[in-house]
Amino acid sequence: MSDPRAPLFERQTADPGGSDALVSLSDVSYRHPDAEHFILQHLRLSLSAGEMLAVLGPQGSGTTTLCRLIAGLTDADSAMMSGARRVRTTAVQGIAIGMLGDDPETQLTGLTSFVDDEVQLPCRLHGVAPDHARQAAAEAIDALHILHLQGRRLDTLSGGERQLVALAALMSLRPRVLVLDQPTLSLDRRARAHLVTALKQHCSTGGAVLVTGHQHDELSAAASQVRFLDAGRLTPAHDPGVLDDATFTAHGVWNSLMPVHTTDAAPERATGMSPPEAKAKAKAKAKTSSHGKASDVASTALLRVRGLSVVRLQTPVLTDLDLTLAPGEVVALRGANGSGKSTLLRALCGLLRRDRHARVSGSILVGDPDASGMVALERMPAERRAGYLGWVGQDPGAQLSASTVRTELTRSTPLPSRRARSRQEGSRQRASRRALHEQRAAAVDAVLEMIGMTGHALTHPYDLSPAERKDVVIASALLLQPRVLLLDEPTIGRDQPAMHRLDGVVRSFTAAGGAILATTHDHRWAATIADRSIELNAQTQ
Repeated sequence: MSDPRAPLFERQTADPGGSDALVSLSDVSYRHPDAEHFILQHLRLSLSAGEMLAVLGPQGSGTTTLCRLIAGLTDADSAMMSGARRVRTTAVQGIAIGMLGDDPETQLTGLTSFVDDEVQLPCRLHGVAPDHARQAAAEAIDALHILHLQGRRLDTLSGGERQLVALAALMSLRPRVLVLDQPTLSLDRRARAHLVTALKQHCSTGGAVLVTGHQHDELSAAASQVRFLDAGRLTPAHDPGVLDDATFTAHGVWNSLMPVHTTDAAPERATGMSPPEAKAKAKAKAKTSSHGKASDVASTALLRVRGLSVVRLQTPVLTDLDLTLAPGEVVALRGANGSGKSTLLRALCGLLRRDRHARVSGSILVGDPDASGMVALERMPAERRAGYLGWVGQDPGAQLSASTVRTELTRSTPLPSRRARSRQEGSRQRASRRALHEQRAAAVDAVLEMIGMTGHALTHPYDLSPAERKDVVIASALLLQPRVLLLDEPTIGRDQPAMHRLDGVVRSFTAAGGAILATTHDHRWAATIADRSIELNAQTQ
């Protein structure tokens, strides 16, 4: 029987310098294939037992590349890298270094259907006996406080829950060094607190942790030190307790933590099972936003949802939910991982109609100026709802298909079908069609400028950062001129400049009379941009 505490595989080289560091980079420079300039230059970094280091920087600064270098996932023998990477040779429990990338859902194997099997699978693939694999998986699940996910199907989990499962699978291998690239992207506050506790416990038993990202959050605040990537070089170490907003802004990093002595405003509750008095209170609060904007939601509703219920795999996800948005209003939809936030947005825009495991009921009305009233959407297919409700999902890659940004946006606004009846009429139609092409091109240029991506018009969407890809999807939705934007976790992975871009889009859209419903775990952003916040309670926990 295999010993789960024996090394499962080696990614180690001797460290002749006798350093106490578990892993170190010495004068390392690196450039991407076909790139002219080095993205990282003369880096000196080490991780010792018991240390938790956070390295932050703006998009494109090389934080992901640094993770791959530490984890040994780059070609050290190529002309793209100079310097030395050393990993201390010791008898370790499990693997030497384990990395969770910035898209952890892609690290789910696709070979299992249930949470328990997925967390155990890495150990099984490395030859660990079934009993020991189950024990290692149980310990990882317990450390991350996701016992409530045991027995669940992976396809019923939220993005944040899948992220935690991917991390638990990695931790079951007991890596000595954990390398985590933006590990809190989709996690709620409670999950982040549990993750901080788990990582501190890992360090207390002789492990080390490297956390990277574009945002300062609970994990970087709990680190032993914080360093910034600036022009390919690492700044000196900082005590996270003394860093302020000015420092983060200077380094292009978004500080998602609420300022000290600032109280997070209590959100409205939207459980769907709320008593009549709670509903009356919510309606009263909706008439005046937290920013003091008077808005009679009941009489000027742009979106009105009544009795919305979603049952998936015979499990209620949303029950009898009521929701109203007024013109010019931004509503932040908050709630724990798995509370149904993404499900709500997908139900509104009609994406659950083709899911044979889901049943949706309730009424969805949206204001239509052409109809001088409200239009019912519940029986309308998703492609027609897109003209009323613009949906931007958590994973922007799932909504992109073209080879360039401009082509993607151009395809978002199809031209009317052509019906030529005679040569003369066809000539007029061709002239009209040319005019439509010109109008569409002008609209694409305008939205490219709005999202600050004019210079990326000919770039492949997958050569963009995740936040930039999400901006392309937002632009695609805007081109259809919807009445309401549904944004699912729009702040994920954004640095400071990208947050400013997002705020500009939000303010421009609402100034024109549109409304926005945005799910978010970033309470600071919600407090600054939203007129009110709604808390969605999980029906399944």
